[in-house]
Order: sequence, then C-alpha cells, then structure tokens
Amino acid sequence: MLVLNKNTNEYIVNNSVPIFEVSIDNLPDDDFIINGIDWEYGKLPNQARVGHPAHDFKSNDDKLVEKIFNEINDENIFKLFDDIKESNKGSLDYWAYDWSNSFANFCKKNIEINNSIIRDTNQKKLPPHFDCRQTFATMIINLVDNETSTQFFDFRNDNKLMYNAPTKKGTGVIWINCELTSHGNSYDIENPHSDFGIIREKNRYALLTTYMLNIK
Repeated sequence: MLVLNKNTNEYIVNNSVPIFEVSIDNLPDDDFIINGIDWEYGKLPNQARVGHPAHDFKSNDDKLVEKIFNEINDENIFKLFDDIKESNKGSLDYWAYDWSNSFANFCKKNIEINNSIIRDTNQKKLPPHFDCRQTFATMIINLVDNETSTQFFDFRNDNKLMYNAPTKKGTGVIWINCELTSHGNSYDIENPHSDFGIIREKNRYALLTTYMLNIK
C-alpha cells in the first residue's frame, strides 16, 4: 500500500519545501522488473529514458504489472494527498485556494493522474530544472534498489544540492511543483558541464506518476 512517511520533514533542509517521502510494498521481484518487461518496445536509438504508461498494459494479462499500478490506484493517491495536507499545513500555501475542504476533492475535480514505469540508462543525466506549470505534483518510487534517485537543488543558491531522495526499492518521493522544487538526476555538482553527469553502473528503474492540472 502507498503511504506517506510523516516524519519526512526531518530529512528536508527547510521544512517549508514541499517534498515528501513515500513508500510502497508488494512490488514484483527485481528480475521481473529488469528482464520481464519489454524495455525495447518503442525504444528509439540512443534513447536514455524508456517509459511505459499504464494503458500499455491494458491488453496484457501480466498480473505483476497490474500489481504495480494497483498499489497507486486513485483511492490511494487521493488519501495520500489528504495525508499531506493534514501533516504539512504550510505545504500548499503557494496556491491561492481554499484548502479547508478535502484536498482529495480538489484533486478529483482538477487533476489528471498519469502513471508509468520508466527505465533510465546508466548514462542518463537530468540537470536541475522545474516542471511546467501545468504539473501540480510528481511522484517517483524505486522499483529496485537504485544507485541514484531524484536530487533537489536550491536554485536561489547556485543550485546547491539540498536533498537526495531515497534509493531503496519501494521508497520514493512526491513533490509539489513550485519555485522551491528544482530537481534533477545523476547531475554532477562538481562537473556541471559534463555531458554524462554521474555515471551509474546499472540502469535506474522507477514508477513515475505525474499529476497534471486540468486547464480549460
């Protein structure tokens, strides 16, 4: 089940930064994640990230894949958002909205959830950046024990690294997209102009969920 680690802010440099640690259980074994999914399907030459959205598996009778997405069904996601609201009262102050009602109700009306599983090659580098403003929040959870995970930077202080997300299987983070959540992956702080960033020995496998605002 997907749960919020409510002591997250002990690990954040500034507890006003809306980054929250989460965890999930009942994931398939590593061999299935690495070898049981067709990561070459639809892959372009030299493509650093391969992603399979949930609907790719609609016609697939693979119960292990279904199991991954069942852990983050809408009911669990909306409960998670309400837990965030209750546990971190100031984390949503960036939006001029009356949060006195259920955060989950707001999400049900205004947010589209997109789930996918991704593989990043061991040479993928993602420099510090912000997501587009249509992105309300993003969640990344490790499907195996990864060597690196999402990095968060203080863009007001020369992109100083302020937090490394957990790398252990079943752990991850969800963050609210705002001016405080500049992020990247395998970015080499000592050599920011390197073409390769931090070279990992292994590929990275993760569950990626984006929460997009319905802009009409």
